[in-house]
Amino acid sequence: MTSKIPVWLLCASLAFGLAACNKPSGNNASDGANPSSDKSTVTAKMDDAGITAKVKSALIADSDVKGLQINVDTSNGVVTLKGEAENQAQIDKAVAIAQKTDGVSNVVNQLTIKKLEGTP
Repeated sequence: MTSKIPVWLLCASLAFGLAACNKPSGNNASDGANPSSDKSTVTAKMDDAGITAKVKSALIADSDVKGLQINVDTSNGVVTLKGEAENQAQIDKAVAIAQKTDGVSNVVNQLTIKKLEGTP
């Protein structure tokens, strides 16, 4: 029997695992590190990873855009969409999905329309 793990769950698990790798190696007061600043940076990265996972899951769940190869990157709540779509309606739908996702403060649309073979 095959079980399917939701993409968002897999992405969230990876994000938490990778965030743990970013732990400072020591508490040396002379290195100038600010532990509370480090914690907020890790939290922000985890939040961004969670937002990315939510956007990707929502794109996959939508029948109009699920077959598209859309790269989703998030930095400080700003989501960047990169890739190709077949038409402007798919681009508009992908942007709308990202904008509706909790935690997204802005969407940078770098999606383009695929050129048909034989067109200049």
